[in-house]
Amino acid sequence: MKPVAVFQHTEVGAPGAVLPTLEALGREGEAECASAGSGCGRRSCTMRAERYDLPLRIVVEEPVRGLTLALQQGSAGKATLLPPARASSSAVTFELEVTVDGSLPDGRPRLLGALVQGPPDARFVYLAVGKRAGQVESPWDGRVKVPLGGLGRDHIEQLPPGGRLVARIAGQSSKGAPALASVRLLPPGWSAQ
Repeated sequence: MKPVAVFQHTEVGAPGAVLPTLEALGREGEAECASAGSGCGRRSCTMRAERYDLPLRIVVEEPVRGLTLALQQGSAGKATLLPPARASSSAVTFELEVTVDGSLPDGRPRLLGALVQGPPDARFVYLAVGKRAGQVESPWDGRVKVPLGGLGRDHIEQLPPGGRLVARIAGQSSKGAPALASVRLLPPGWSAQ
């Protein structure tokens, strides 16, 4: 049996109507419009997914040479460390998915998942650095908070089929040490690729 995604029907041109369809998010299965409780029964209307996985990519540019970085899954005491998808001397890339489950009161997507940390209105993911990433001999021990709060519906609307939203952060501080604690995304912030 194929999974069925439940979408909220919106008329074309209505506020919020230009949101990803099941196909645009690269999901298999069937879509069912859940408008007015029983659904309109159309598969061609513009539909808003109430809950779906959102693919992200975080690129750490110019990391400290030889430093181990890992993505933290779960809370600190019970965390699992996930390795990067790709690593070179010029960049370390993490690919992940977060769950969008409806919206916050201000209209931004409500983000959930084992990788998501922080309060609902200030979500982020942690990258473990040095000793926290399992590199015992490292002189550095810390985490980087990569903000998710800048992710808006406008970013999701721009996501092409099979694409990811991508953000870049600096891998080093201005003094040449690893970037730690809260960081800012490099311009342009989140973008669809």
